[in-house]
Amino acid sequence: MDFAALYTEDREAWAELQVAALRRLATTPGVWANTIDWENVIEEIQDVGSDQRRAVESLLTNALAHGLKIIADPDSLSAQQWSREVRFFLSQAQAKTRPAMRQRINLEEVWAEACRRAALALEAFDRAVPQLPPRCPLSFDDLLEGEFDLIAHLKAALARRGP
Repeated sequence: MDFAALYTEDREAWAELQVAALRRLATTPGVWANTIDWENVIEEIQDVGSDQRRAVESLLTNALAHGLKIIADPDSLSAQQWSREVRFFLSQAQAKTRPAMRQRINLEEVWAEACRRAALALEAFDRAVPQLPPRCPLSFDDLLEGEFDLIAHLKAALARRGP
């Protein structure tokens, strides 16, 4: 197995394989049995595997939340900044995404968190997000497309849903 390629392409899969090997090694008698802090070493490797995915999830959540705030309050003094941040968050997510993340990122959870964040942010200014679909109206591919216009797509998805 080419571990270097796997590490580059799918760090979580790499980490899962390494953790399984370390767990087997930890139960094997030997000089290292009492010299290595197996529990914490294994935990650190598990974290390495999921850090990139969590970063992409966070970027997508922030992009969607800012998009929802723009739709709910397009005249806000912050709308231009939110728009710039949407583009930044999406470009960062595109750069950090690895093909294998597609199966690991739960877009419905990302959507739910984005809706929650947008609602909380707008509530402070007596604004509310429009009635939102319970499921994310966008695909993973949409969000990671190079020239994707998040605001236009969200508006269209919400218009299809009706008032």
